[in-house]
Amino acid sequence: NGRTDLSQVESAAKEIAHALNGHKIIVNKSTVPVGTGDFVRRTIENIRGGNGTFDVVSNPEFLREGQAIRDTLQPDRIIIGTSS
Repeated sequence: NGRTDLSQVESAAKEIAHALNGHKIIVNKSTVPVGTGDFVRRTIENIRGGNGTFDVVSNPEFLREGQAIRDTLQPDRIIIGTSS
C-alpha cells in the first residue's frame, strides 16, 4: 500500500511510555518519515495520560549502501531536531 511500517517504532514508544520516570529525552535515531516524532509523542502521551515529562528529538542516520560502518563512525554531518 506504499505506507511506511512504523510498528517497531510504535512498539518501542510503548515500552518507553511504560518505563518513563522523570524527565527524559527520547531520540529517534533512524531515518523515518516526517511526523514520526509527533507519532512517538502521541503514542507515549496516550499511554501516560499526561503523566511524565519528556521531549522527542530526531537524529536521522545518513548511511550509504556498503558504507554503513564508516558512515556511522565518521559521519559527514550530524543533524538533531526538536520542536521544544
